[in-house]
Order: sequence, then structure tokens, then C-alpha cells
Amino acid sequence: MSTSAILRKGRHESLVDLGRRLHARGLIAGSEGNLSCRLPGGQILITPAGRAKAEIGESDLALLDPNGRVLRGNPSTESVMHAELYRACPEAKIVIHAHPPVAVAWSLAHPGASEMPAEYLAESLLAFGRIPIASYARPGSEELAKSILPFLPECRAIILDRHGAVTWGASVEEALILLEQLEQVACILRDAFRMGNPQPLPPDEVKAILAGRKP
Repeated sequence: MSTSAILRKGRHESLVDLGRRLHARGLIAGSEGNLSCRLPGGQILITPAGRAKAEIGESDLALLDPNGRVLRGNPSTESVMHAELYRACPEAKIVIHAHPPVAVAWSLAHPGASEMPAEYLAESLLAFGRIPIASYARPGSEELAKSILPFLPECRAIILDRHGAVTWGASVEEALILLEQLEQVACILRDAFRMGNPQPLPPDEVKAILAGRKP
């Protein structure tokens, strides 16, 4: 089954198109990052290992069973993380693992931080609720896959310490928008702290915004 038959253009972008779009926006570079979608039968279509996402074609995509076992192709070394996320999040149809530079830089600049603060912007509270930072784990390891589990299914955007970020959604658009918003929040926080001494929203306002947030 072709990617275009699974993700119909006009409603969703294919994984191939998504890889090119992420590269063009500077959210991945070279062969880094990996993308996947869950098929109607529970199988997982995922990008290949060691290939630039801006250059892959539909025939390069690998196929996993719902438990992450390889059925076809040479999947990303982080396929275990994708399989774990799909098991933990029944609503997930798309998973993006990218390397948004400013969000990753935040984890480097704040070692030991458990979250990137969301309470400075109403938009970030509405989009994310909170923005956790998963503990550092070696790329491609089972520990990396396990590091995101404490935040699922509550959080749809997670920063991976010193590594990247993971977003998921019910569509390509949802997962991509969350990734773009995550990097935008990181950029605003960076610039705000450079310019002065930004203050978070008052606690009562944070509480009111979170109370009105859609889960």
C-alpha cells in the first residue's frame, strides 16, 4: 500500500512531504529525526534509518507491526520510541521526532530542568498545558523510548534533553503545528530573557486558562 493511499493528499500530507517540510523549516537537518504514522490495522509506517528526510521517497519507508517488529525495510533506530508512544496513546495517528534547535538549546541551558515554562504565554498554556523535558537517554536506546512514557498520553509535545522533541497528534497537521508552536515558544522565551526580566502570568490567570483548555 502506498503512502499516498494511506494519507490522502488534500486532507493530510504524506510522511515524505512532511520530511521535506520539516527540513525546509530548519526543524531537522541531514539524516536526523524520524516520522511515523499508524495505519488503520495498527501497523506503523516509519522513515528509514540514516537517510536525509528531505530526500526519501515512498519506497524507502519501513513497516512495523503494532509491537514494533520490522515487517519491511530498514526503520529508524528510534522505532521503539514510536511503537511505545502509539501503545500509550490510542488517539495518536502521527508521531514526529525532530530537532528544533532553540527548544533543544533550552534543555542545554537549563540542565536538570523538568519543564520548559509554559506560564509566560497564554498561547503556550492553551497549546500544551505544560512542556515536559524527558531525562537524557542515549539516542536510539530503549531508555530513550521509556523516558517519554511518564508524560503520555497527557502531553502531546515533549522535549528530549540534549536531543530533540517529540510531538504526536490525530493528524499530520496537529503534530506539525505542535512542533512549530514548541519552537516558537522557545524562541520567545530566549528573546524575552535576553531583553530583560520577564514575569510569568499571575497564578490565578494561569489557573483560569488551564481550566478552559481543551484536553
